This record gives sequence, C-alpha cells and structure tokens, in this order.
Amino acid sequence: MTVPKANVCVFLLVFSFFLPKDVISQGFDISVDTLERIYLLSDSYTSDTVFITNTSGSSVEYSYRLLVNTMTNTPNNWLGYICTHRFCLPSIPDSGILGILDNSEKGYLNLHMNSFNNKTGEGVISYEVYETLTPLNLDTVTFSYKVKETVGLKSINNFHQVNIFPNPANDYFSISGMEGFQNSKITIYSINGKLIDVVKGFSYPYLIPIEGLSKGIYWIRIEEGNHETQFTKLIKY
Repeated sequence: MTVPKANVCVFLLVFSFFLPKDVISQGFDISVDTLERIYLLSDSYTSDTVFITNTSGSSVEYSYRLLVNTMTNTPNNWLGYICTHRFCLPSIPDSGILGILDNSEKGYLNLHMNSFNNKTGEGVISYEVYETLTPLNLDTVTFSYKVKETVGLKSINNFHQVNIFPNPANDYFSISGMEGFQNSKITIYSINGKLIDVVKGFSYPYLIPIEGLSKGIYWIRIEEGNHETQFTKLIKY
C-alpha cells in the first residue's frame, strides 16, 4: 500500500520597516537640528553655533555641503561667514571638510552675521553634515533668522554720553552720565522688542532693579526730556 505524500506549503512572511531618524546609528549627534533666532536691524554682529559630536567609537572625518542659503544670497543679501572648530572662512561656502573628530570629540559650525544690510526679513542657511567616507551617514544643520525693525527707535550718535554698568548684570544696573537730569525715563525691552518695564522719576545713583528678569539679552532705552534717545544692550545673567 502506497502512502500518499503530504504537500507541505511553507509561507515566509517578511516584515520590512524603517527606523525613525533619531534611532538610526549614524555615528554622530547634532546639538540642534534647527537653530532659530530673532534679531533687530541694529544688531551689528551675531554668532550662533551648532555642535557635532562623534559617537562612532573611532576617529572619523566629517564634511558639509550647502543645501539652502537665503541669507547672504538673494533675496536678503545680508553679510556673513562660517567658522568651524578648525578655522574661519571669509564667506558662506558651498561645501567643505569639518575635520577629523576623535570619539566623543565635538566640532561645530558657527554662523556669523556682520550686517543685515538695513533690510528686515527672514532667511535660512542649511547644511548637510556627513561622514566623508560614508556619505549616507548624514544629518542637517539649519540656521533660521528673522530680522525686525528696532522697536521703532533709531540709533543716535549725538546723545549725551550715558553708560550702563555692570553689564552683564544680575540684581541691578546703574547709569552714569545722567547727573543733573530731571526727566529721565528707562524702558526695558526683550531682545525681540517686547515691552518689559518702564522706570520713571529715579534719581542718582540711578539704580535700576532687574532681579525679576529672566536670564537673557535686553534692550535698554534711555530718555531725558527733549534729549534724543539712546538705545543699548544689557545682558542679564
């Protein structure tokens, strides 16, 4: 008697999936993917840094290439340049070598803006950072700027010589050069132009309390009667 053979069908089910970006082991970490800043036209100099940390376990050379530039190119034509942890370049390069980083060592891309060319607007500079020998191991660094008017104030060169100190300050700052003034007013703005406080009727030694302010950079508007306005920065730590 012949026993019939059983037909056995084997089904192989294959699952394929993609790891999200933050799970892929690319061999380096970016401190922030998109660095957003708001600046005022009166800012004569800016400096912003994104760090790249080697997490590969060995020494690796990293490079970068430009993806987008609407800051120093059309439409804004602002003036700026890039520095790395190795050296500074005179402009915004299309590509370059970041350099060799040992394991756990940090490098960086640093964007400096020299002038906003008296032009408000929004701009982006975006770079792709990658392992030189393994171009598929990559990530993106983006600098995004918004430039606004100087809260309705103009820069003044002929104002009575007034200074604020200490600067940076923590609990208070004082003002020199206002001795004898009778109608003084101090206005404090956030770095993006929001009104924070107005101080009137103070007298020598002109101590202005700021212990209630958060750490950061503020604009100080100093007025005296019919004198023109002086506008200066204060750093609160």
